[in-house]
Amino acid sequence: MKHLKDIDIIQLYSTQSDEFMEILWTALNPDGVSGRTRSILNDPAITAYYENWGKPDDIGYAAVKDGIMIGAIWSRIKDCVTAEHAEYPELGIGVLPEYQDAGIGSALLRKLIKTCRGKYAGIRLGVNEKADRVLSFYWKFGFMEYDKHNGSPQLQLTFG
Repeated sequence: MKHLKDIDIIQLYSTQSDEFMEILWTALNPDGVSGRTRSILNDPAITAYYENWGKPDDIGYAAVKDGIMIGAIWSRIKDCVTAEHAEYPELGIGVLPEYQDAGIGSALLRKLIKTCRGKYAGIRLGVNEKADRVLSFYWKFGFMEYDKHNGSPQLQLTFG
């Protein structure tokens, strides 16, 4: 089993790097099941997650090993595909495949939840319906499905 040894979690200051784009691609294509092509990275629905990063409500962290970003989590207030929970920031998370199953995604999500708790009523995201392993990751953190959009589960975690 891989471990978090020698991995730092730092604030995500920029989304304008090849490293971030590779992590974003990993997030959009978990386990290679999405059927998408990399051209989706330039789709306005996707660029809304990272373009002009650094707005007052943007929150993000990067997992860094030996100076290289190997994972990231980011959230921002953006348009929502559902009316419910539209006031929650939407998150994205990705860890490069060779570093998955080492607790990096869990560490990033715990850090984001801690930061968002008290600032927002909750957080939300959509998940590819084919990504069962990804869904189980969110269930263990207490996320609940509240809707579907084009077959993709919409999840939320409400802070109590």
